[in-house]
Amino acid sequence: MNPSAAHFRAISSLSSRNMRVAFFQQFAGRVVWWVLSVSLLVALAVVVVRMGLQTDLEQWIGGRISFAHGVPLTLGDRSYAAVTAPGTADGWLSALLANRLENSLGEIGMVAERILIAFLAFAILSYRCRRSGINRWGLLGAAGFALTFSTGALLQGSGGWPLLVAALTGLLCELHDRRARISLVLLSLLVAQTGPVALIIPAWQIAVVTGKALEQRYLRTLWEWDTAVAAACIAALFATPSGITGLVHAVYSLGFLAKFSLLLSDPNFWPSKFNLGTPEFLFILALAASYRRAPPTMRPGIILAGILSCVDLRLLASMAILIAPGIAGVAKSVLSEVRYRSVGILAAVVALGMVLVSRPVMSDAPLSDILAGLRSASGTSGGMRMFCLPPTWCDLALSRTPNLRVLIDGRMWLYPASVRRDAVWISQLEPNWESLIRVRNIDGVVVAREGPFASLASLLELDKRWHERRFGDVVLFVRVPQ
Repeated sequence: MNPSAAHFRAISSLSSRNMRVAFFQQFAGRVVWWVLSVSLLVALAVVVVRMGLQTDLEQWIGGRISFAHGVPLTLGDRSYAAVTAPGTADGWLSALLANRLENSLGEIGMVAERILIAFLAFAILSYRCRRSGINRWGLLGAAGFALTFSTGALLQGSGGWPLLVAALTGLLCELHDRRARISLVLLSLLVAQTGPVALIIPAWQIAVVTGKALEQRYLRTLWEWDTAVAAACIAALFATPSGITGLVHAVYSLGFLAKFSLLLSDPNFWPSKFNLGTPEFLFILALAASYRRAPPTMRPGIILAGILSCVDLRLLASMAILIAPGIAGVAKSVLSEVRYRSVGILAAVVALGMVLVSRPVMSDAPLSDILAGLRSASGTSGGMRMFCLPPTWCDLALSRTPNLRVLIDGRMWLYPASVRRDAVWISQLEPNWESLIRVRNIDGVVVAREGPFASLASLLELDKRWHERRFGDVVLFVRVPQ
């Protein structure tokens, strides 16, 4: 037998086997990528639909705007503890749109609007990744990273608007042309007085300018057009129905400042009720891992994302979708192809797991029964004064219970520090919690029998001065007339 022919056949056989293995690996990789990508899109839709089926404060605020033909500048008499307190309509644009869609198309229209907005935000994220040269596995990881930290915000009812604003901000800040700069200022005008998300636009633009100055090590960079755009975005925040008051409240609405004002009003508030939650910790951990290998242009953005995510949980989702392409780019520069692919798959799987374990605020409670109980109680008492734990539960009832008035609702940052402090003291069963219930004239309490406020529910169950009505795991306590 010719040795050269046998050697040639061996090489051909090995080459053919390697080609089959390579083809199988490539095919398997494509299948895994498509399955995870479609799963992420389905998971995003599921999260938005869950949130859309939940009645929250948006419809009520939108209804107030439509009725008054203007943005309300006070909390109003539905918030009986702070009727005249300045209260800018946080998210007034999305609230008005949600109200109009619900009135014209019903619940389906509102859900469709939120799905569209969330999908647009992630489409912009995909486009930013492609522009940065990030491959499909990096895109998968960036989308999984953004969805992981967006799930809680979507389920809590903030909707897809903050995600879309953040995604557009990241894209426009990267384009660096005249049309993008003008669009960024117009976006600031559009979202002015929509709460903390409005502050992201000038803050991120300032981070971009600072990063450019650090890269070029030339301070004159700070006086270029990008700085003028940042100043124009800040000025746009004043273009609200409440003027400078709206800007002050947008800044004050940041959770850290609200907590800090509460700390100043009561030194005992520190430190038991001031902590860093798990989502913020995981986000900061990811930022810290990326900071060392990140280019100078990206480092100010990483620092800004870390600060704002600690400041207010509502900004966590927006900062995640803003910084995700940058983190994917850093991972690509330091990891091998195999590890990079593994990290992308892991990020997608974690996001899917978050969607599976997360749920709306009142998913286990028969909401219709609770609202019927509230309407019955408020109708007989001539206007019930309600306290909900968590306070966002009162958001769910405001739009469907006309006579209901609340001590505090989900817009906790807009309430005076004394009201927030009393709400915290009651929920934490401080020594004077019973007297605070009397002082605040609370007629009804809605609280879960399990979870962080179970102790309050147990004590009220033993008190004969309260009539108890159970709705699954949720209890409505109504004060017995004396």
